[in-house]
Formats: sequence, structure tokens, C-alpha cells
Amino acid sequence: MPVGAMSPEEANPTKSGVGPDVIEILDAVDIAIVVVDRKGLLTRFNQAAVDAFKLTAADIGRLPGSVAAFADLKSLAKQCAHVIADEAPFRRDIRSGDRQFLLRIAPHRSQEYEHVVGAVLTFTNVTAFRASIEQAVYEREYAKALLNTFTHPLVVLSPDLRVQSANRAFYSYFEYSRDETHNVSLRDLGDDVWSSLGVWTSLAAISAHDAGFEPIELERRSSTLGRRTLSLEARRVSREGNATILVTFQDITERKRAEEALLDADRRKDEFLALLAHELRNPLAPIRMGLELIRISGDTSESVGRVRPMMERQIKQLVRLVDDLLEVSRIASGKIVLQRANCSLQELIENAIEAQRGAIDSAHIEFTVDLPDVPCVVNVDAARFVQVVSNVLHNAAKFTPQHGKISCSAEIVSIPGGSQVAITVADSGIGIAKEMLTRVFDLFTQAEPGLQHAQGGLGIGLALARRLIEMHGGQIAAHSDGPGQGSAFVISLPLSNAAAGKSLPQVEPPNLSSRIVIIDDNEDAADILSMFVQQLGGSARVAYDAISGLELVQEFGPDVVFLDIGMPGMDGYEACRRIRQTKSQSHVVIVAVTGWGQAHDKERALDAGFDAHLTKPIDPVALARLLLTNSAQSAH
Repeated sequence: MPVGAMSPEEANPTKSGVGPDVIEILDAVDIAIVVVDRKGLLTRFNQAAVDAFKLTAADIGRLPGSVAAFADLKSLAKQCAHVIADEAPFRRDIRSGDRQFLLRIAPHRSQEYEHVVGAVLTFTNVTAFRASIEQAVYEREYAKALLNTFTHPLVVLSPDLRVQSANRAFYSYFEYSRDETHNVSLRDLGDDVWSSLGVWTSLAAISAHDAGFEPIELERRSSTLGRRTLSLEARRVSREGNATILVTFQDITERKRAEEALLDADRRKDEFLALLAHELRNPLAPIRMGLELIRISGDTSESVGRVRPMMERQIKQLVRLVDDLLEVSRIASGKIVLQRANCSLQELIENAIEAQRGAIDSAHIEFTVDLPDVPCVVNVDAARFVQVVSNVLHNAAKFTPQHGKISCSAEIVSIPGGSQVAITVADSGIGIAKEMLTRVFDLFTQAEPGLQHAQGGLGIGLALARRLIEMHGGQIAAHSDGPGQGSAFVISLPLSNAAAGKSLPQVEPPNLSSRIVIIDDNEDAADILSMFVQQLGGSARVAYDAISGLELVQEFGPDVVFLDIGMPGMDGYEACRRIRQTKSQSHVVIVAVTGWGQAHDKERALDAGFDAHLTKPIDPVALARLLLTNSAQSAH
């Protein structure tokens, strides 16, 4: 016996009912066993009890509650007494320290008399078992909570594709309830999604053969969300012969729309680049042929007179294309700042009409104007507002056949808090299909590609007009009864109560006496500018690089220097700084002449010491205005 001395009953096995063989068996059992007599005193215990509760031979004959190991089991003796008195077993979970036991107390009967002589207590250590159950419960609840926070629908199916469980997103998205889906086959849910694109076949293949498949895209119409695009994925999970099918859904509607938008944008970009190449070649072709005609005709005044108007028209078209592209870039980057002032509406419209008069007259279009007799004032950026009206008139002239009709009218309309003007440009042209009425204001949109290409244009003008008028707080809308029925564009803008200031300035033909130096590595550009200046009466000298130009400035002592920016070796910025460092040239006006025309390019030029900035191709009117101003200042 591994512990203490035997009790009197153990010395007489017949009396106690515990023989030597039983004692050996008890010591071999891995469960702590303690025996008490009818008084509840300890009579024996096995080796497992010694290991579990540190019992010794000195504990024989003591009440369990007086043993240190049982100190926290104060009701143990009372429970033993109840079992002995009632001859009914007892069972419960108890905790001793950090361990958990399953306690069983059973009556201990004498073999000879079959009466209760005490009780047998067994302590089964279930600490690890209970912990594993608690962990399993925790993990199950954690997984359940995790799945319910998962925003994508998820459903778990049995091998025969019956719904076992699902997360909240599944029930919400598919508009099912738990009761109507639990243990119900997918086919019985009455949703076409399970039979579309072989979904049922694919899920059945996974269940039967663990055959995976690529995500399936399918369409589903929701009563709350409308038509949506879903991506379905499924995986088979097996454990100890049991299998489940985990199915997840991802709503990819927005992604598909974005992909389609990118594809459409890419297609439109390719179309635009092809159109741009076409539109640039259109004016270049007659210019090239015109130059060749002048050459082979011997540069006679007659040949030049015949070709010059055509070349002027084509150059204007080229400049318009480039300017439109630059305007799109400036608007997209938010770099346009309106210089607003109170202006006469009638004068602004007349300026816009004058800009398009040539195109309208050349097509023999009947053109009528109806403006209010009462002076009207609008608070606008004059140049930008003229650009808006001019773009709309240009669009009307482009799509109205010869001998057609165009009208431009303005009407004062009362609105809450004041008045606004409605400017209407109507034509008898090709008209606009109903589905295109809003899209005509989208960038690079052509309503009638064939005719649009024939007339020239990139689908930019109306888009610019809408953005610019919106920046002024106004609106523009298109109206048409359909193809062949003509169209009308209405520009609405609030009127101002203030008096009108000056509108766009008019430039008088200059008569120059200025001395001018032109520095440009593009010899043709430098020479033609020199010829233009001399035609106006100025005296011009030309240099084709910055170093020669600096020497020429020192020798000639000019009033104005036209200086190209992008030259090899020394660029225009450095050349400008060197001229400014020369005291004898402190009075000279230096004008940047460059193909870079963004706002930051102009700012950089002014920071480098330039007095003005002209973007190539130079507008002759702007050039004449600058020379006239400088000539007037020099005269004083």
C-alpha cells in the first residue's frame, strides 16, 4: 500500500469489503479515489489521490474538510453524509485551486451485509477537457461573430447543397430569412442565380470531386439595389469524413462599371488621337499646297493674293485646335481664374458674332440678331464669356448647311431675387438625337462623326462652353426635335444691377518707330517676325542664338527684344537675366516668345525678368497691341 497504515477494515478485508486485489486495482487507476466511513472519516485513498491532493498516512481518520488539500471543499463532509444517509449517489463539478474535477460520491456497501459502511469519492480531473470545450465554444462564437461582420455574403452548404448556416450579409443581400433557408436545397430557394451560368453544376462538382473552379460572374436583380454583378467563389472543406461547401459572393458592380468606363475612355482616347491627327492634317494640307503654289508661280502678287485668304483661314483653324486643347488642360487642372467685371451684354455678344462672321458669311447662311433695346450688364470675364458665345456660334455654323439659317437672340427673364438673360443660338442644321442632348457637352463627343470630321473639330468647344459658363454661375442647355430638325442652345446667366464698364479693347493699327531685336533659333519664325515688325514701320535685327543675340543687343541698343525661351546652349531665361544685368540696357522691354503657354510658364517668364509673354503662334493683334503700347510709351 503506497500510503499510511491500513484501517481496521482494510486489515480484515471481509469486513470492509476491500480486498488486497481491489487495493492494487485502485492504485493502478488514474482517477483520484478516496474512501470514507459512515462518520465521514478518511479510511483510505489511492496513489492518484496522493498525487492530486498530497495526502499522507497522517490524514487517515480525519474529516476531509480538515485536510489542507480539501480546505476549499468545505461542503465535502456534508455531501458525503447525505449520500450515506440517503444511499443515493451525488455528482457535480468542483474546483480546487486552478483545477477542475468531476466529483462523484457513491455509497460504499459491505460485501457481507450489503449495508452502507461509508462512501467512495472519485475525482476526475477535467481541467483540460473543460478548457478544450470552452475554447471550442469560444472559437465557434468568434467565427460566428467574424462571419457576421464580414460584409460579403457567405453561406455554408452540406454535400447535397443544402443551406446549413449563413452570415447576416447573405440573408440581407439575397432577402432570405434563416427559417426559410435552413437545411433547404439551393434549388428550392426560388432564385435564378443558382441555375445561371452553371452555378449548380459547379457546386455539385466541388461537393462530389473537390473540383475547384475559377470565380463565376453572374447578374442578379435586387428589389432594393437593382441589377448587380456578383463574383461567386466556392471551396470544399473536409474533416474526418465530413464535408461542407463554403460559398462566398462579392459585389463587383462598381468595379465592372469602372472597368467598362476605363475601356470606354481608352477607346475614346484612341478615337480622339486619330481625330486629332486628322484635324491637324486638314489645315496643314492646303497650307502646304498653297506654299508650293506660291513657289511655282514665282511669288507674284496675284498668286499670293489668291492663296493668302485660304492660308489665313487654315492657320486660324490650327490655332483654334491648339487653344481648345490648352483650355481643356487648364480647366481640368483648375488653373483658370476669371477676371470678372461689369460688362455690356450687347457689346460682348457683338464681339462674339464678329469672331464668327467670316465662317457664317462664307457658308451663305442667313443670320439674324435680336438683342434687347434696354442696356444689359453682366458680371463676367469678358474674354471668357465671348469665348462661350463664340463657341456656340461656331458650332451652329459648322452644322448648318449652306443657305441655312442661324439666329442669335437674348431675352431678359425674371427669377427669384433678380433677373437673368437667356441667350439663344438656334440653327436649321443637322439637329441632335434625343439621347445625345446631354452628351453633346461631354469632352471629345461628336454627335455626327462623319459630318463633324468633315467640318473640323475635336468635340471640345461645347464642353469648354459649359464649364466656363458654369464657372460664371450660369447654365447652358441643348434642345432639338431630332436629326434634321435643327437645334438650339440656350445660355442662362444672372444680370448685374451695376453699370457696365469697358468691354474688350479695340486695337488701332500701329505706326512704329521702335528698334527691335529678335532672338530665336527657329530662323523662319525669327525672319517672319522681323518682316512683320518692319511692315509696321519698326527697325528690326535678327539673331539665331542667344550668344549672338546678346552681342546684337549691345550693338543695336533696341527698345524691344523678342526672345525665344527654348534655345540650345543658353536658353531665353539666362539670356534675359544677362540683358537685365547690363546697365545700358535697363530700359529695354523684353518679351518672351515661346510655345509654352500655361499659367506657370508665364509666371516663370515674369520671374526671370521678362516684361511680357507671347505664346506661339503669336496673335498678330496681341503683337500689334504690345508694340503700339511700347511705341507710345517711348514717345513720352
